[in-house]
Amino acid sequence: MEDIFTYVIVFGLLILFTSLYLFRKDKKRSFILSQQQLGKYLLTVREVKQNKKILSLILELNENTDPSRFFIELIDTRRERETRKLIDFLNDNTKPTASGLHLDYEPFKEIIENLHKKGITFRFGYELNSSTKIKSHELTFSKHWNVYKVDSGRYN
Repeated sequence: MEDIFTYVIVFGLLILFTSLYLFRKDKKRSFILSQQQLGKYLLTVREVKQNKKILSLILELNENTDPSRFFIELIDTRRERETRKLIDFLNDNTKPTASGLHLDYEPFKEIIENLHKKGITFRFGYELNSSTKIKSHELTFSKHWNVYKVDSGRYN
């Protein structure tokens, strides 16, 4: 009788853990890539993942925003910078939200892939006024086309 009871408990726990795993696996998760503060303004770059694939990038500012003021700064290996408006850069693949901008990842990746030179990095930013801009950390793609924050390469 005790053996049957043990088998029922083990089988029940197995079903419980399997259902919890499957429930958690399909969730969309949001990870912060960069967070920069300038005075009272806070610029946050998030990536949304589901099943280990990046679905979108979200740019948020803690104030109500004008989507046409977001920009992307492309930086090559010689540290030369090229700034473009994000709305013009991505055309129809951006969706304005109340506090920021939602970028579909695949079209963004394809555009950067077409511009891709070895070692290109980029950063997102928002133009607060004509002389003040808030920018994210430098970001780049890994060899598997995941977005990550560039390391300085210096330790201690």
